[in-house]
Amino acid sequence: MVKTFLSVGFTHHVVIVNSIKDFDIRWFYLKIAANRFWSVSVLKKQIKERAHEKINPKHHNFELTIPEKSIKDNALNAFKDEMLLDFINLEDEDEEPDERVLEKEIVQNIKHFIMALGPDFSFIGNQFRLIIEGEEFFIDLVFFNRTLQSLIAIELKKGKFKGEYLGKMNLYLTGLDEYVKKVT
Repeated sequence: MVKTFLSVGFTHHVVIVNSIKDFDIRWFYLKIAANRFWSVSVLKKQIKERAHEKINPKHHNFELTIPEKSIKDNALNAFKDEMLLDFINLEDEDEEPDERVLEKEIVQNIKHFIMALGPDFSFIGNQFRLIIEGEEFFIDLVFFNRTLQSLIAIELKKGKFKGEYLGKMNLYLTGLDEYVKKVT
């Protein structure tokens, strides 16, 4: 707590105290400014855009799906608990974006997206070609995480979750492990 408090500059504190009355919201901005090394101008922008209302904590299900404790701890530490994707500019915000439009915006803003994911990520590619048993597949986004020493596949989907998405992702992950991953 003290380390977080001391890790941002005096001007950050002044901006937070002058802009926000609620203690919990103040603490939210203090923690996120410290963790993400926000400049004062970025902090002001995020407060103005009410980032605390947009960030959805825990965008993963690692606690439920990763059985081995050491791997689970590494995965929890590798990914940020929240992702703020306000840098993605979509034309019509009333309509849910097409997957390709969202992918294009992420790729154009790859530095920001990697920072939103968390530390130690490297971009491998988009529409990553994967051939499994003679059939060609394309994964929307592929990253490598140095902490986990793992390839990370991201498949963008529009609309509600469908069970078939899980099967497709399992196929992709198995294919990446078998055909792409370089064993050392």
